[in-house]
Amino acid sequence: MILEEGCKDEPAFLNGWFTDATKASFKATKNEVESTSGRVQKAKVRDQWLANALTNCGNQPMLVVDNCTVDAWMAFLQTFRTSKGKLLVKTSLGVKCSALYHLFRCHDAMGMPGQFKQELSVKKKGLYRLIANAAQNEGGHDSDGKLPMLYKLYVKCCQWLLEKGDDRSIFCHYFLVLIWNLMCRANNTVTILFEHMQWQADHLELLFCQQKNDTTREKQRFLRRLYANPQQPEVCPIFAPAL
Repeated sequence: MILEEGCKDEPAFLNGWFTDATKASFKATKNEVESTSGRVQKAKVRDQWLANALTNCGNQPMLVVDNCTVDAWMAFLQTFRTSKGKLLVKTSLGVKCSALYHLFRCHDAMGMPGQFKQELSVKKKGLYRLIANAAQNEGGHDSDGKLPMLYKLYVKCCQWLLEKGDDRSIFCHYFLVLIWNLMCRANNTVTILFEHMQWQADHLELLFCQQKNDTTREKQRFLRRLYANPQQPEVCPIFAPAL
């Protein structure tokens, strides 16, 4: 994310974080990206470079850990802005901090040095308070543009897909109805198998074997239950698979 994002040079505040070998490798990759045609192909080149660099961190470190400071990282985070010029919301900043945790973990199985991790935690909370205060004083909100789909729009989408009636539309309809009724991520819906479903009295039970917040299946006893909606067949999770 630091060097790879947008294929930019190393930010000034992170000067000294990366080894000379990493910066040289990055510049070579940058030149390769610029000479590659097509957005998808450019992304593949960048992703491949990053994957290889992270995999080889044990033998060829990317970071000079002693040069990494929390203040530099916090300054780096504050350079990211929304389209309206405001600081990113807590969730977006948290994703970037998770990337930093992973970068340290690739270098050492123990992850971040204790002192660095503790100081980062304190200063992150301070930044989050700053963002919350700004939202309060400026009348903003914390959604960062990710507003939920209106129920009326959901119904209209279901109706439109059913009206099209071809195989692709019928499948998309069922996929949309499942995501809405299960309130889950698309990645979870993709991995659903018939073996994960079973009828129980007047409803259909569905089991997720793995979720983003339950990678070790500790919550697998919590089943999702789907009930028929005869009043609105276009959004009925029982009618959809029947089609």
